[in-house]
Amino acid sequence: MSGRGNVYVFPSSWGNVAGEAQLYYIGMSGNNEVLLSPRYPSSPFYVFYYNFERGTIRRVEIQRMDALKHGRIHTFLDHVEDVKLYANV
Repeated sequence: MSGRGNVYVFPSSWGNVAGEAQLYYIGMSGNNEVLLSPRYPSSPFYVFYYNFERGTIRRVEIQRMDALKHGRIHTFLDHVEDVKLYANV
């Protein structure tokens, strides 16, 4: 066993969807999709899902991120939080 992980190649259309965004691997969803996310806030803020089996890319905009202008973003799989708590920040 060489200790190497799997290597996946994204389709050429990836650049059209993600542009120049610097994305980080978050994990695999229950739908066999890879979740990628930026570490720093941007406007608009997107997370990306790539399904290797179907070869599809989904870009999902997360709205109301303008309150988080500084610092790092921590993205998690299968986590739900009540963001209304942050409305007064």
